[in-house]
Amino acid sequence: MKVTVINVVAFKVAWLLTVFAAAAGHGLMGPLAVTCWVGCFLYWQQDLKHNLLFIALAFSVGFLVDMTLVIFGAITFPFSPSDILPPLWMAFLWINLAVSLRYAFAFLRERYVLATFVGAIGGPLAYLSGEAVGAMTVNNILFVAVIWALAAPSLLILERATRRAVKVDVIKTLHLEGKRDVGLDAGH
Repeated sequence: MKVTVINVVAFKVAWLLTVFAAAAGHGLMGPLAVTCWVGCFLYWQQDLKHNLLFIALAFSVGFLVDMTLVIFGAITFPFSPSDILPPLWMAFLWINLAVSLRYAFAFLRERYVLATFVGAIGGPLAYLSGEAVGAMTVNNILFVAVIWALAAPSLLILERATRRAVKVDVIKTLHLEGKRDVGLDAGH
C-alpha cells in the first residue's frame, strides 16, 4: 500500500510539473522531473532490465500515439518545434505513466475492457487538463478518445508481457539453485 501511495503522488507531481512547465515554455523541465522520479523508481525496483524494457515500449507507444494525434490535427502544441512530432515533454509523460501502471494503476491488470473505457475517458481528460493550463490545444476530443481507447489496453498487454518475463527469469534462477517447487502469485 505504501509503495502505491508513493507511486500515485510521484506520478501526479511529475505530471503537474511537466505540464505546467510546458505551458510556460520550459519544455525541458518536465523531462528532468520525470527522469528524477523514474530514476528513484528504478533504484527501488529489483528488476531493472524488465522495467526498462517496459518503459522503452511505453515511450514508443506513447510517441506513436501522440505523433498520430499531431499528424491528424487532433492536438497541437504552442511551443512545438515540429508539425508532425510531439514535443519531448509529452513523450516523457508516457514514461511517467509506464512507471505507474504496475502500482498506481494495478487495478487495471487483466481488465482490458475496463482499460479501454479508462483510456477513452482518462486520456482525453488528461489532454483537456493540459489544454486548460495552456500546454496544448485539443482540436478533436473524439479522435483522442478513440486512440486512447486502443492505447490503454495495448500498454497493459505490454506491461503483462514484461511482467511475465520477470517471472520467467525468477523461475529459471530458482530452478538453477535447485528449488524446484516454486509458486508465483499471479497478481504480481
